[in-house]
Amino acid sequence: MLYQYNHCAIRYCLNSTLLALLLCFAINAAALDLDIADIPLEVAPTAPSNVLLLLDNSESMDWDVLTQDAVSSGLFNAPNPDGTGGFANITQRLPDGDGAADANCISIASMFGGYAYGVAFLSNQNIPATPGSENCYVADDDAWRFRNNEFNPFYFDPSETYQPWAGEYDLDGDGDTEPFPPADINNAVDNPINPQHTINLTLHKTGLDSSGNRIDGVGLKYYDWDDASGNNDGNFDNGEEVEFLIRDQDAATQQNFANWFVYHRSREFTTKAILSELVTGTAAARVGLGVFNSSGSSGFPVALLNPLPSAGNKRALLETIFETQLAPGSPIRASLEKAGLYFECKANDIFGSAGASSPG
Repeated sequence: MLYQYNHCAIRYCLNSTLLALLLCFAINAAALDLDIADIPLEVAPTAPSNVLLLLDNSESMDWDVLTQDAVSSGLFNAPNPDGTGGFANITQRLPDGDGAADANCISIASMFGGYAYGVAFLSNQNIPATPGSENCYVADDDAWRFRNNEFNPFYFDPSETYQPWAGEYDLDGDGDTEPFPPADINNAVDNPINPQHTINLTLHKTGLDSSGNRIDGVGLKYYDWDDASGNNDGNFDNGEEVEFLIRDQDAATQQNFANWFVYHRSREFTTKAILSELVTGTAAARVGLGVFNSSGSSGFPVALLNPLPSAGNKRALLETIFETQLAPGSPIRASLEKAGLYFECKANDIFGSAGASSPG
């Protein structure tokens, strides 16, 4: 036999060679600046997620109140947030003249289910088209429960800091986007995107005169609730409120109140504030927007977001959010089904696709 293999010797030589290579690598590595991965080897890189935001653009999103009373759709119609205590026991809307209760307005508000707004604007949307009745859906200036954040979470909370909507928008129509400005407390607009009317928050009453004009008064108010000053029973009893006139507050509080009023006072505006902040801070993800009512917006199919809010898909998505209009109806289940059809790439999805579609 010409060759005889010593398996132990071969294994020893291989092990010695491997050890030498490892030692050589370790010595050389000590002098190198290594870029060591911080992702576990067993976790493969993932593709961007497909995220579809679904926006309720029903007309009730125009309201400035949301109580715990589901029976009345969250309107203000009782002295406690859960709807207990009776409509007759809240501060009713008073006419802006003789100071006596307006029986007609009380009847209208009662039939509607309660008071929906904190300020009367001719642009208030989800109310019956009854000329001269605009004030009847607005809580009275002294309706302290409506104007307290613990009773109505959509009302101003002095412990919170309110900012204009995040992102950018072409506010002056010149084709370039700019950030939303701080609100003007002396000329607070009814809508940041399509302003039609204004109010001086330190001067005007919440109602309108018979010609639809603003009426001078003491301006808007907010209230604290101190249950411990009463019987500490958890009920919002008269006498437990502390009133604050906006005109008497410092400049920082007035600016905060103005920002809240213009950008956060309604269900719609609060939702758009949250969505704009979410989208502005998101990049390297695929995000789209579907809406309950397509008559108010065509939505925005899922697309990869770029970093800057002033260009590309992020600008287009923010514009869709800001420009979405309210429309009648709350087709929640149908909208959820259509969102599912979109991800199944089937027709009649949330964007009204006639044929197979794809989120990406």
